[in-house]
Amino acid sequence: MKVLFILIQKEVKKMIETGIITFHCADNVGAVLQVYALQQALRKLNVESEIIDFRPEFLIIPYDDKIYWINSIKKIGLLRTIKRNIIKFLHIPSIRKRISAFNNFRDKNLIISKSLYLTEEELKTNPPVYKYYISGSDQVWNPNFFTQTGDPYFLDFAPENSIKISYAASIADKVAPDLNDRFKNNIGRFNHISIREKEHLDILKELTNKSIIITLDPTLLLEKSDFANVLIEPEIEYKYILVYDLQINEELIKLANKISREKGYKVISFSDFCNYDEWIKSFQYEGPGEFLGYVEKAELVLSTSFHGVAFSIIYNKSFYTIPHTARGSRMIELLTSIGLDDRIIYKADELKNIGYEIDYKNSLKMLQIRKTESINFLINALDIEN
Repeated sequence: MKVLFILIQKEVKKMIETGIITFHCADNVGAVLQVYALQQALRKLNVESEIIDFRPEFLIIPYDDKIYWINSIKKIGLLRTIKRNIIKFLHIPSIRKRISAFNNFRDKNLIISKSLYLTEEELKTNPPVYKYYISGSDQVWNPNFFTQTGDPYFLDFAPENSIKISYAASIADKVAPDLNDRFKNNIGRFNHISIREKEHLDILKELTNKSIIITLDPTLLLEKSDFANVLIEPEIEYKYILVYDLQINEELIKLANKISREKGYKVISFSDFCNYDEWIKSFQYEGPGEFLGYVEKAELVLSTSFHGVAFSIIYNKSFYTIPHTARGSRMIELLTSIGLDDRIIYKADELKNIGYEIDYKNSLKMLQIRKTESINFLINALDIEN
């Protein structure tokens, strides 16, 4: 019996030939749900994968109050830390609730490597071994990030003979000229390259002759039924607008208040910034499952976040977006590509007649074309036989 168990263990380990490196450790709804979606999409292709448990300090600090306070006290002292963060101090119980919710989601729903890596050096010293390595999705190629972490998200630790893939990798920001050579050397090691934003295609094509395609954010590879097992339904009886104000925007507040007056809806927002006339609560300190529940049950979604838009589409919700001032291009590109660019606004007063219904029929057809292209990229990159 013991021998049989060992053989089964070896067979399971053998099945996991694909490792994913991304921002799974960030307590951010988009970061966690996109990697959940990628693992589920791969599973539908009969590919078992695990997430490489790389947790660089810059990703953990913003979400872990204990590490944040220790580092802050070291830098500026206890008294200045308390003065500067008095509001955050009052929210410590809520922050810990959020950390717990995200950790529970990861423990239950993500397949993560047993080995933990905190630095690039640790990854290079004892690299996890797979046949295929996927970097992405999320802002894994953002120059503001990799200048802090080194080049693990460019798979510099992976064996030379392995297959290296980027899936919907995002650069998200301008690449300074002095980083061009580093970018060129890093993307040179990839066998298959896909990125999320079209705006960066020309930049990368100047640095490599390799084929580069645009693929969908992994969340959009799934249907709403694929999230049913992780969705937590809110116990709410009243009708509400869900406002995903990851970036607080006065025009979004004006629009939410306008709709509240017109329809009598309450407001649930990400921020606990209470300038909403009918504000009820914040979901900032809840987990990914709760977020999905709030989207599914909302009458309408207003968002400055890409994933607020993505899940509005997945759940076929009426929505409007005011694009994020720094990273709004991805929303604009997505919505334009599927004929929903009329849901993009910049001023609340522009919207004379609020559309409370969206006919998704044609948009979903266009989305399906992009979905097929994205899945075909994975099939080709992972040598999956039809």
